[in-house]
Amino acid sequence: MDSTSQDREGAGQLARVDRMGKGALPGVLAALMALTSDAVLTLDGDARILTANAQAEALTELTLDELVGTSVRDILFNPNHPSDAGAYVPLLPTDGSLTELSCRLASGGAATVAARCDRVSAPGETYLLVMRPTDALLAAERDHDRLLDELSLANRRLSGTLRIVLDTIDADDVESLFGGVLEQMTDTLDAHGALLFVAESSGYRLGASTASLEGRRLPQYMAYGEGLETIVTRAGNALRLRLLPPSEQSLRAGALATRELLDEESGERHAVPARQVPPFTSLICVPVWFGGHVIAIIEVGWAEARPTRRDDARLLDSVSQYLSIEFAAAISTIRTERAQRLDRAAQKLSEVLEDGPDVDEDALSRVRETLASELGVELAPVTTEPFEDTCVASVPGVGDVELPRPLGELTRGYADAGVAVAPIGRGSALATWLAHAGKP
Repeated sequence: MDSTSQDREGAGQLARVDRMGKGALPGVLAALMALTSDAVLTLDGDARILTANAQAEALTELTLDELVGTSVRDILFNPNHPSDAGAYVPLLPTDGSLTELSCRLASGGAATVAARCDRVSAPGETYLLVMRPTDALLAAERDHDRLLDELSLANRRLSGTLRIVLDTIDADDVESLFGGVLEQMTDTLDAHGALLFVAESSGYRLGASTASLEGRRLPQYMAYGEGLETIVTRAGNALRLRLLPPSEQSLRAGALATRELLDEESGERHAVPARQVPPFTSLICVPVWFGGHVIAIIEVGWAEARPTRRDDARLLDSVSQYLSIEFAAAISTIRTERAQRLDRAAQKLSEVLEDGPDVDEDALSRVRETLASELGVELAPVTTEPFEDTCVASVPGVGDVELPRPLGELTRGYADAGVAVAPIGRGSALATWLAHAGKP
C-alpha cells in the first residue's frame, strides 16, 4: 500500500472516531470489556491495575477490589527470567505484540497465558492488557464453570421475578406491596438493600426501604431538578452507578455538599447533592413510568464496590414496567389517605392554636408531636423583641440561634396571629443563611 493510500485510510479512521464522539469512547471500552471472552486489564504508567473485567477476575481468581491498585508484576511474571531480575527486565512489550507469560492464581500455582499490551489514548499514561489461557483444557474448564454460574444466576433471577409478580398479585395493602417488592428485588439480586421514592408535587419522598437498612441514615427527599432524579429521568431506563470517593479538594473544604456518581455504562460522572446519596457504594437506579411520567424511583444497591450487571439493570427495567400499574394505583391510594390525615392534623392544630397568645406549653408540645409525626418536621420557636435588632430561634438539637433581623421574614405578617406556624422555604433567604451558617 502506498503512502497516499495509508494517509487516506488513517484520515478515514480519524473521521470515524470524530463522528462517534470522543465522549463515547469510555462507554465503548466498558462494553468491549464486558463482551469479550478474554481477560482485560487497564494499567497506569506504573503498571498498577486500574480496572478489570469479569474474565480477568475468573482467570486470576481475585476479586475486582483485590485487583485494582495491584502491580501487574504481582500477578504476571516471565518464567524465563529469575524473579530477582523483575525490576530490570521489561515484563512484556507495549507495542501490541504477542507474549507468553505465567499468571499466578489465588488458589496456588500458575497458568500460562498469551498476552498483548498497548498504550491507549486516554488522560495520563494508560495501557490496555489483553490475555487468555494458552492451555485449551484449562480454558474449556473455565468456560464450563462460567456457563454453569451464569445458568444458576439466570435461574435465580427468573425465580425472583416470578415471586415479585405473584406477591404483587396477592398484595392487600400498599405497605406490603412496596415492602414486599423491595425485599424480593434485594434477595433476587443478592443486594444489600433497596429504597423506593414516590413522586409528589415538588419532588420524590422516601416511601419504603428494606429491613436491612433499618437504623441507617437514608435520604428522605429528592427535589425535582436537583440531581439523581433528573439523571435517571433523562436516561429513561435503569442506570448502573458507582459512588466515587471524595476528592482531596472536597475533603480539604470540610463538609461535602456534593458527591460524584459514575455511570458504568457511559463512563460519565454526575454530581449530586450529598443528602441524596443512598447508603450504597454500587447501585442500580430505575425509574417507574406510568402515563409518560416517572411516578417512582427504585434504588437497589450493594455496600461494597462491585461491577453491576447489565442483565440485572434490564431485569429491573422489565419488572418496573410490570409494576407500573400496581404502583400507580397504590400511590393514588397513598395520596388520598395522606390528604385525609393532613386534614385531620390541620383541624387538630387549629383547635390547639385557637387561643392565640394564651397557648400553654402543653398545647405547643402537642403541636410539635403532630407536625413531627405527620410532616416529618421539627418546630424551631422564634422570639423577637420590639427594640432588638435580632430574633432568636430555638433549633432542636442545636440550641438558640440568633438570626439577623432583616431575615425576620419568618415572623413578619404573623404578628397579629399571636401564634402561627410558618415553613422555612427551600431556597429562601433564611434557608440560605442557615446553610451558610452550618445550621439545619
